[in-house]
Amino acid sequence: MLRIRNVSAGYAGIAVLHGVSLHVGQGETVCLVGANGAGKSTLLQVVSGLIRPFSGELRFEDADLTTLPPHRIVAAGLVQVPEARELFPSMTVRENLDLGAFALRRAAQAEIRANRARLLELFPVLGQRLEQKAGTLSGGEQQMLAIARALMAKPRLLILDEPSLGLAPLVIKEIFRTLTELRQEGLTILLVEQNALAAMRISDRAYVLQAGRMLLSGTSEELQGNDDFRRAYLGRDYKAKWER
Repeated sequence: MLRIRNVSAGYAGIAVLHGVSLHVGQGETVCLVGANGAGKSTLLQVVSGLIRPFSGELRFEDADLTTLPPHRIVAAGLVQVPEARELFPSMTVRENLDLGAFALRRAAQAEIRANRARLLELFPVLGQRLEQKAGTLSGGEQQMLAIARALMAKPRLLILDEPSLGLAPLVIKEIFRTLTELRQEGLTILLVEQNALAAMRISDRAYVLQAGRMLLSGTSEELQGNDDFRRAYLGRDYKAKWER
């Protein structure tokens, strides 16, 4: 579904990514892990059309992403939940959700309302906050709204950039429960996450990005058996944590 081949990219002519390759198949959940500064967010900005690559190929199904502007990429079915959430704080929860359906503006209003209703079942707390301004929500509620807004566009591939960042453990558990449910429904997901343990639990495959280059890749099971990966990203007691 998404194929990235030998992509190099960066800022002001200075490369951050060096020949990165990655693919996500339909129905898969794939996670991308790496330390701060590894280039994860830069790669997502390239995929979303916010940064043009210096070289390489990016394709989403039959679309060449290197030539499409961001709004056309969203319309093609590839939607990102950014790390900073990028909500409209002075607008209500309802208004933020409705803006997520902008790419579906030709769809019937009944279809948009039905999609909103389904998402409010997925995130019940948002149903209690519909007329509340987004900027007054808690961090966890804002993250749920950011995910729900992206889902309003009915993506075929959902990309999430650090969805657990700065959230309390119970909220993180709820976010990943929701992602598991979306995965079970067949949604294709690319998950960028520093919480490698949580990400690996719900992923089919994983990639490790280090200093702008792909260091490791494999199934979640394979990487759990890799000593370097375990030491760097899972910790010594990962087995005990995994079983919780």
